[in-house]
Amino acid sequence: SGSGSLFYRPADGVFLSGTVSRTERAPTDTEVFSFGPHIATETFEIGDLNLDTETALSFEGTARWRGDGFRTELSVFHADYAGFIGLFPTGEEEDGLDVFEYRQSDATLSGFELSGAMDLGEALGAVWSADGSLDYVRGEADGNGDLPRIPPLSSLLGVEADFGQWNARAEARLVSEQDEVAANE
Repeated sequence: SGSGSLFYRPADGVFLSGTVSRTERAPTDTEVFSFGPHIATETFEIGDLNLDTETALSFEGTARWRGDGFRTELSVFHADYAGFIGLFPTGEEEDGLDVFEYRQSDATLSGFELSGAMDLGEALGAVWSADGSLDYVRGEADGNGDLPRIPPLSSLLGVEADFGQWNARAEARLVSEQDEVAANE
């Protein structure tokens, strides 16, 4: 693997960066030799002795902004894969488990992550803060539709109270419906 990155700080509290990377990896022993039930995922997995090297060219951009009592960060990415190795559902069943096969396909993955946090001040004997994040991934196999097991758009919202010796936190995880699923998924 190899990568290169550039960054720039145009002002105090502002950071911008870009990264380009190229990676290769051989299939794992699980991807090659699997043949049987995987109880943790409740699937029957089948490996492929003919899997080849997976190669990816990826790009990522990041922007961070920090100010008095707040911070925010945005990262966007895109990766092009030659020979992406994935675990694809077959639509068949074995021993009451859905059958998945390790296969290769050219594929693209892209998405973003956005996060932020803010100090809210003091009240009721505590220092209060809030934070949140939003993330999204899109995965497509060339000629084979959507990649399996790609998470939907999701966010996390939280509020925290720091009382010095202890703290309290409330958070909510919000998840969209995933309607871009692989065949048989």
